[in-house]
Amino acid sequence: MSREVGEIDYDETEALTAAAVYPEKEDAVTEMHLLQNASEELSDQLAEASYVAKQIKRMLDKAFRTFPDLRGLILHSDQGWQYQHAYFRDQLKEHGII
Repeated sequence: MSREVGEIDYDETEALTAAAVYPEKEDAVTEMHLLQNASEELSDQLAEASYVAKQIKRMLDKAFRTFPDLRGLILHSDQGWQYQHAYFRDQLKEHGII
């Protein structure tokens, strides 16, 4: 794994540690998404982008249903490329967040 993985500037506080040991946490949630691109029409990058866009749409739809009143909302984003997508920005504008 290279230092460029995840576009993170690793330092002593953010490090990739082989075989790291972390304390167990009973309520920890882990997600793993394995994608197999069976399409001859889409490149692997486009297939991944489509999947990520659908995940973002599901997340936003759930958030807007759960929290219809967004006054005082604090939004945190890791500034990843998927959050720069027009759909994401448009939904935030539509709901008065930006």
